[in-house]
Amino acid sequence: MSSSSTTTTTKKSDTKDTKKYDNMFRIFAKEGNEGFGIKELSDVVQYYGIETNDRELREMMFELDSFGTDTVTFNQFVKLATKKMKDSEAEEDLRNAFRVLDKEGNGFISIDEFKQTMSERLSTEEINELILEVDLGDNREINYEELITVWVSVSK
Repeated sequence: MSSSSTTTTTKKSDTKDTKKYDNMFRIFAKEGNEGFGIKELSDVVQYYGIETNDRELREMMFELDSFGTDTVTFNQFVKLATKKMKDSEAEEDLRNAFRVLDKEGNGFISIDEFKQTMSERLSTEEINELILEVDLGDNREINYEELITVWVSVSK
């Protein structure tokens, strides 16, 4: 593929994503407003399935609102949405990897399989910490959906 073809594909993808984010932004921003406040941010995080308390919501607002206006602008919204989309894709990649290891299709993998698979990405200490965070089944296996939930909460 030529570089101009790649650039064209990327521009089409960026335009499509921008339109998608623009449509989502308009749902949360009141008509005629250039952004939205903390109440609408609460709606946004609920939309993405993120559970937060008031303190976490204020911290998120502070992180997003780099201008100190108490308003999330379109560009700030895109930053949040893009990060959440990437997190969601990473979760799905993990889920797919664990499904491959799940020979019985029951949602569990052995501790040994987990350690072997993750040894290239995590230290032994990090692997053991993750294992301690999840409930092991009767067969001392890891429920990988629970593991993904723990992993995501630790990495935020």
